[in-house]
Amino acid sequence: MELGEIGFHIARYGQSVEASPVHTHDFAEVFWVDSGEAVHHYGGSRHRVQAGDLVLVAPHDMHRLMQPSHDFAMVNLALSQDEYRHLRDRYFGAGGFPWDAAPPRRYRLSGAGLRWAQTLGRSASLDSLAVDRFLIEMLAQTSAVGSERDLPRWLVEAIEVWRRDSRAMGRGVAGLAEIACRSRGHVNRVLSQATGRPAIDFLNSIRLEEAAAMLTTTDTPISRVAADVGILSLSHFYRLFKEQFASSPARYRRNLMGP
Repeated sequence: MELGEIGFHIARYGQSVEASPVHTHDFAEVFWVDSGEAVHHYGGSRHRVQAGDLVLVAPHDMHRLMQPSHDFAMVNLALSQDEYRHLRDRYFGAGGFPWDAAPPRRYRLSGAGLRWAQTLGRSASLDSLAVDRFLIEMLAQTSAVGSERDLPRWLVEAIEVWRRDSRAMGRGVAGLAEIACRSRGHVNRVLSQATGRPAIDFLNSIRLEEAAAMLTTTDTPISRVAADVGILSLSHFYRLFKEQFASSPARYRRNLMGP
């Protein structure tokens, strides 16, 4: 792929990703899922990606997207080696560059990061300013969840299952502990020590990230969104959502999806 002087290339893909074999690139990639889901063969294992997920692929990583759903759509942003090094050297000279983490390097988009991703995905032409703003938001967001990378692998894997199971999410720490096959008290302690905040606050932030992604990638009613992320009290959901995003769920959806 020829990235030219601008250092970027952006493209949309659908079910055609199924035809691509396992491959590498001499550039870095950021891709996010607009709708549907697929299986990402990456880092020697397979991981399901769905609407609202963002994945970082480093130069020369071997990967492939497989088994896309009928409504699968994604946006891929390719970064030249020069742009990749510029981001690392300018913002992560002391370490912590998100692409240096081990695969799957999968994150949930919400807030400003989701807004810029959708702006780029809908743009008819590449806007360097929009790309820069998105990358800054994305890098800040992935750095902000660094505490999750400090969790033991067994708990990270359990959280990935928990966040896709509305019944387990509805049971909070108890549901997570059951998936992890650990005691509730142990999971509570590990989460609190790693994140520096109460375990339920950390899990609520994940619930709300999932809700934000659903609000802006589906037309699911707000009451159903709340239930799907395990918050059965609609008033409680509204209060938590406004605390995290400084907006009501309806306004958040309207602002990001448009009329």
